[in-house]
Amino acid sequence: MSLPVGTAVVVPEYAVPEDWPREGEIVESNAETVVVELVNGHRQELPGDEVAAVND
Repeated sequence: MSLPVGTAVVVPEYAVPEDWPREGEIVESNAETVVVELVNGHRQELPGDEVAAVND
């Protein structure tokens, strides 16, 4: 199950270039993937089970 839109998350290291932040917010969510808008404004689409809520 994917996390809901608006959830603050951390993405895995492999998902972003070395000098990008790993923190962001889910801006789109469907059954299998989420789109995370990172704090630098870039968006990454990832499998929902590979992002972790900040509170976890």
